Amino acid sequence: MVSLQGISLTILTDSIPKCRPWMASLGTIIVLFCISLVYITNGGQFIFTLVDYFGGTMIFLILCIIETTAVFWWYGLENFCEDVEFMLKRKVGMYWRICWAVVSPLVLLAIFLYFVLTMERLQYEERDFPNIALVCGWLLIAVGLLQIPLWWIYYIYHVRRIGIIEGLRRSVSSSKWGPANVNHLAQWVALKDEYRERKSVRQIHWFKQDYSSDDGGKRKKSTKDMFERSSKTKRTPDTKHEDEDRLGKIMEMKIDWEK
Repeated sequence: MVSLQGISLTILTDSIPKCRPWMASLGTIIVLFCISLVYITNGGQFIFTLVDYFGGTMIFLILCIIETTAVFWWYGLENFCEDVEFMLKRKVGMYWRICWAVVSPLVLLAIFLYFVLTMERLQYEERDFPNIALVCGWLLIAVGLLQIPLWWIYYIYHVRRIGIIEGLRRSVSSSKWGPANVNHLAQWVALKDEYRERKSVRQIHWFKQDYSSDDGGKRKKSTKDMFERSSKTKRTPDTKHEDEDRLGKIMEMKIDWEK
């Protein structure tokens, strides 16, 4: 419940900026408290076992596998590492790259396969759960997994005016992703351009990082220095009109190198 409350708090504060954190936190705590009252009833342990088995184990494994695959093999490990470098001002080491791209997906897949192959009828105190309880458990999994295709269909319906094909293309595109702040977005795009220029010259791939300097030395190139250089670019005062115009040009630049 604690992790669920944290996730709910983040979603509410991001979706409704005017909602204060303490209000969102209080609201989610009250709702989750009311839901959790079912666990202190006479059949509470029975329900908890059912929810933990179907909603706290299997569905988490499936969603983690989908999430890992989407982030590191669709959005791209290199893109993700560049975003981390932009935020933390430090390079992502080889250990994390290998773990995120190879080790984590394989371990999650192995755990899921073991879980499925060794699955037995759910029991509580050596008594089998009734069929109706198992049906409810599988429905719980279905509700969790259907969130992905349902929200995908909702997005395509929301942009139906541009056509189904274009909607499908936009739904799997990350060309409009990036920091919400215009200045941060400009710095982020500038760094992305510099990363790609360096990679095209030195033929760097996602396992091979660039630790050389522009003058050919062996000094490790600092992401923080690159960030500071991009932030020194002279810009006009941040009026609303100029921000919108600059944002449009930045997004055009981003879409160009995405292609």
